This record gives sequence, structure tokens and C-alpha cells, in this order.
Amino acid sequence: MGVVGPLDAYAAAFLAVLLIISAAHKALDRRRMAGSVDALLGVGGGLAVVALGCAALAELAAGVALIMPATRLIGAVAAAVIWSAYLRLILSAVDEGRADIDCGCTFGRRSAPLGMFDAARNLTLVALAAATAAGAAHAPMVGAMEVLAGLGLLTLYMALEQVSSQARWA
Repeated sequence: MGVVGPLDAYAAAFLAVLLIISAAHKALDRRRMAGSVDALLGVGGGLAVVALGCAALAELAAGVALIMPATRLIGAVAAAVIWSAYLRLILSAVDEGRADIDCGCTFGRRSAPLGMFDAARNLTLVALAAATAAGAAHAPMVGAMEVLAGLGLLTLYMALEQVSSQARWA
């Protein structure tokens, strides 16, 4: 089993909602997000916009795939790969002394540098996606209750993001 039997659908719903909202965020705040892509990858202009579009499409596809049991494994693996890539970019930025960049990891502008919280958040998301992948074969369909629970978890996630974006974490 994955996360814990019946909780698999709730975990999948939370991950799906987070990915779909993240994709929408990239589409709605393209200027800031393209700047974040440039800061993380070192590519500007048209390449940043293309990379941003690819990231948004990957998030959207993974989010939608997480909803149905038949595609949940693919969605969960894709989610784990996406968040692993983001984790790698964050760790590289911190390691290279570029922790003061806006990574686009939050839904609002950051005033705190990248650090342990950002790495732990992405590592937790990778682990949750991997656990969801492990339970994908036995997981039920994501229904209205699971989506509502996913939205509730997203609200808590966003509140924690807001606190972390203002705080200085070591």
C-alpha cells in the first residue's frame, strides 16, 4: 500500500490540486515566473518562457493524471520527478550562493532566502508523491470529498508557505 490505504485518494487529491494550482499560477503570473526560471536555470527571454510553459504543462498533466486510479501511477511518478527537479534547482542555488533569488516556489513574492525549509518542503512532496505511487494500484477514485480535503490541505500548505516566505530559516 501507499500512503495508508484509504488516505491514498486524499494524498492524490492534495497533490493534484497543488499541481493544477501551480500550473495555473505559472500561467497567470508569467512575468514573475519567467524571472524565476531565469534565476534558477540561467536562461532568459524566450527560453525562460518555453521552460516555464513546459513546467506548467508537466504540472497540469501530472495533476490531472493523479485524479483517476488508471493514471495515478503515472501522475505520482511525474509529480515526484517534477518536485525532485525543483529540489535540485533549489539546492544548487543555495550551494552556489544564490539563495536570495525568487524561486517562484510560493504563490507570492519571497522576502526570505532559500534554505532548509524549501528543501524540506520539496523533499516532503517527493516522498508523498512516491508513497502515492506505491499505493496507486489499490487507490480509489478521487471524488468530491477528496477534492475538498485536498483544498483544505492546500489552504494549510499556502499558510505555511506564507509564513516561510517571510521568515528567515537556517
